[in-house]
Amino acid sequence: MAAVKPEGMRNQDGFTLIELLLVLALLLVAVSGIYQLFYFSQSSYDSASAESGIAQEARLFVMRLEREVRNARQAVLSTNPVTVPDGITPAGSRINIYTDVNGDGRPELVAYRLNGGALQRAVMQRNARTPDAFPYTFNDPAESDWQTVLTRVTEVTREDGTNEPIFSIDDNPPRSFPRALVNVQLNVRDPVRVNTVRVLLDIGIRSQEAAQ
Repeated sequence: MAAVKPEGMRNQDGFTLIELLLVLALLLVAVSGIYQLFYFSQSSYDSASAESGIAQEARLFVMRLEREVRNARQAVLSTNPVTVPDGITPAGSRINIYTDVNGDGRPELVAYRLNGGALQRAVMQRNARTPDAFPYTFNDPAESDWQTVLTRVTEVTREDGTNEPIFSIDDNPPRSFPRALVNVQLNVRDPVRVNTVRVLLDIGIRSQEAAQ
């Protein structure tokens, strides 16, 4: 004789279709929440890593530029140790530094320029002659001499919408500073995210004396 179940008692043989759908819906919500948490964490990590890498590249550029400017000496007649050449477009996008970079006691020409969003550096040796002494002569860098040191570089924009020059020289700085300052200002932007590292730098030119 078959047993009769009281009315209202749940069927103990398994889940109903509605219960299964409800469980699946809850699982989907839980998985979606976990995925969003993971994505946010990974995105934050990638963003921090990218910004850290950009900052490190900019820091290395600043350290080298400071060393080169501080050790600059006059190498060419009627030419200062550090110059921002005229006739370069955009204005202030190139700087020439006469400084000893290979430790031989004589200057090389170190040049930086902005070229299509890349900050590039070139080093030119002195033209061979006898005697190898002041005044020196240098050739202008060829395209093959330029090496990229920073990418995704943009100029700093003023409030009126115009751009600040990347390189400029202040010949009349405050009395507490050296008699000439090299001003550097630029932005380095991450290609995917909105992270931007701004470089603002004043470097004193220690000497205007000739490199003998």
